[in-house]
Amino acid sequence: MVDAGTSHVELSGDTLVLVLRGYQTGPTIRAAVEKMTAALVGKKVRFVYFAVDEINAFHPNVAGPGNELLALVKKHGVELAIASSTNAGVRMMGQTLAFAVGMKMRFVSTRAEAFQRIEEMRKT
Repeated sequence: MVDAGTSHVELSGDTLVLVLRGYQTGPTIRAAVEKMTAALVGKKVRFVYFAVDEINAFHPNVAGPGNELLALVKKHGVELAIASSTNAGVRMMGQTLAFAVGMKMRFVSTRAEAFQRIEEMRKT
């Protein structure tokens, strides 16, 4: 049995964190877009971290809302978009969506590595 997909958004200083878990579908990604839109109102965000290491599968209909999500991040001028996952399918989908909106996305293996990269960027 595949777990239903969930999303959670939190803003911590200059970093927006999106956590996606379970089976992701178009509607779950669209809900994440709405949450991110609300979190970004009036905020200057330098970094976005996508915690996608707990996605266990995704429906092909994530492409449209996924593009909206990354276009939103790009529109806000984020300096670094980084995601953690060791799942090749999740990485491939993320890279494909990022390419489609003309945005660079970095993938790392762990949350700790993602925040280490963010800290390095803060120092520059």
